[in-house]
Amino acid sequence: MEYLIFRRLWRWSKRRHPNKGVEWVRKKYFHALGTRNWVFAIPVPQSDGSMGLLDLYDLSGTEIRRHNKVKGAYNPFDPMWENSTAKSYVRDAWQLDALPAAVGNVVSLARRSLRTLWLCSDGRDRMA
Repeated sequence: MEYLIFRRLWRWSKRRHPNKGVEWVRKKYFHALGTRNWVFAIPVPQSDGSMGLLDLYDLSGTEIRRHNKVKGAYNPFDPMWENSTAKSYVRDAWQLDALPAAVGNVVSLARRSLRTLWLCSDGRDRMA
């Protein structure tokens, strides 16, 4: 994926400066940061007045988080499965903390309403 991003950025930079040479474009947009070469970055002023480089997010530094497989019979509205649903919500609680309280209340109300509808239909997946 990083190679595709690099190729797009390289094509963009060459198209942006058609009268400039390859070496000029490389020096203007692509820099060496630490052990990484050919990093797309731009100079920006730092808080102390010196110039630093602002680079793109490094995709290879992204942590891979695996997920648990969902069982085929799983239904989030069935009270029998409530404990496993709660565990997944607790695991991803950091995402829920970012939501405003009003959004959390709406989500909770919608979940209760859908569970009520599901229970009223005797647990059937289709409307009678």
